[in-house]
Amino acid sequence: MLNISPFTYGMNIKAIYDQGTVFSPEVLDVEDDALIASFMTGIKNIASISLATNFPTVASVPHSLVNGYKRVLGLGLSLEEYSFEAVDKVR
Repeated sequence: MLNISPFTYGMNIKAIYDQGTVFSPEVLDVEDDALIASFMTGIKNIASISLATNFPTVASVPHSLVNGYKRVLGLGLSLEEYSFEAVDKVR
């Protein structure tokens, strides 16, 4: 009605300047897989440190639960007098 057509504006990165160094814009081309792999490495490091120091974090709680379950199963397998459903399945 006002005779206005759609339009867009955009910016093109020519160079990146960081602390006296100039980089090409290809430095910013990071794949999602590389970003996720880097993030997962950090999570694994946090879980490892948390387990080593016995400090529970969100990253280490699943590992602590599984390790505790394994210990309970091991104890249940070593004792013949006591039994529960999970130990019976393993036997």
